[in-house]
Amino acid sequence: MMYSDQFYDAIKEALKKPLDPNLFELCVCDLLQKDFPGIVPIPGGKDAGMDGAIPDAKGEPYQLICTTSKSVVRNLSSNIESYINAGRPNKKAVVATSKFLRQKERLRLYDKAREYNFDLIQVYDGEAFALKLYSRPDWCQRLLKVTGVPSALSIIPKTNRPIIGGEAIGRASDIEWLKSINADLILYGQPGCGKTFLLHLLAKEGWGLFAVNEDEGELANAYRSKSPLVIIVDDAHVSIRLLEILIYLRRELGASYHLLATCWPRELNQIRKILNAHNDQIRELKSLSRDSMVDVIKQAGLVGPNALVREIITQSQGKPGLAVTLADLCLRGGSKDVQEVVVGGDQKGAKSGKGGIVSKTLSPRVSPLFRLPDAA
Repeated sequence: MMYSDQFYDAIKEALKKPLDPNLFELCVCDLLQKDFPGIVPIPGGKDAGMDGAIPDAKGEPYQLICTTSKSVVRNLSSNIESYINAGRPNKKAVVATSKFLRQKERLRLYDKAREYNFDLIQVYDGEAFALKLYSRPDWCQRLLKVTGVPSALSIIPKTNRPIIGGEAIGRASDIEWLKSINADLILYGQPGCGKTFLLHLLAKEGWGLFAVNEDEGELANAYRSKSPLVIIVDDAHVSIRLLEILIYLRRELGASYHLLATCWPRELNQIRKILNAHNDQIRELKSLSRDSMVDVIKQAGLVGPNALVREIITQSQGKPGLAVTLADLCLRGGSKDVQEVVVGGDQKGAKSGKGGIVSKTLSPRVSPLFRLPDAA
């Protein structure tokens, strides 16, 4: 069963229609402020291939390439060539498109950028912007002429963490378990293990919906409208009241939905007691194998150098969410600059063990965000 979110569906359909390219550039720069603080649009045709400028601590700003055209690859090539011909020095770019891309199309963009010796830091497509626009009704109205408000039960989780494209690598058995048990469930795991991302993919398939509002009336109305079989309470250890409201509503409405709560390992016993969950209703989202982690890092757009990929795998300890974050930080720094730090420019650093870009350079930026619970 596929659940309808009229506001979200309207956003996606509007993104597929012709858009004002100048207004799209302004919207993109506003929506990406959290990802790239200080990003600014560059309006007009004489922009040296830059539709926006992204600050770089190492020097000149680098390219934001925006397009509403069907051929994203052609637009990427044209903008990079204009940038190179203008004598600009930075070799990094971010692509923003209103087109909904398949994974093969995303990978083709990364391959094309490498042909120009460029690092493609991130690709934001229609799916990514639909997620961002969902919580920005001002831009929905201005850019898309779409009005509405998010539902209390949504396929989109309430999170500050980025959720961009991709597949659930190495999680086939976890998906099978989630789909096979008709009871309240608990999915627990350490921060960065990919709980939210996995459940978002399942929600998009129609498996369940995220509860994103604690208002009893709005939750009740949303349930009556959508009747989901599963309601997800993400990070239930910080949303205890929401979990309790949904238990109360299930009883009062005579509803038959099951609850899926996620939490960190040290909070498991608290959530288990609230849901009265038995062992067969609880599953740990475990670390991924090294081979799966390689695929996760490649899917994030980082394909080398090999020493850097190995270092990220070591540092992330099987947590795909953390690996994606580290890969993103490396891409933002420029993979060639990163390679110089990792291997001293010639692989000797990696062989001697004197490299370690993640441990020496990135971990001070990352560890405060991903410090694990003491009892994890």
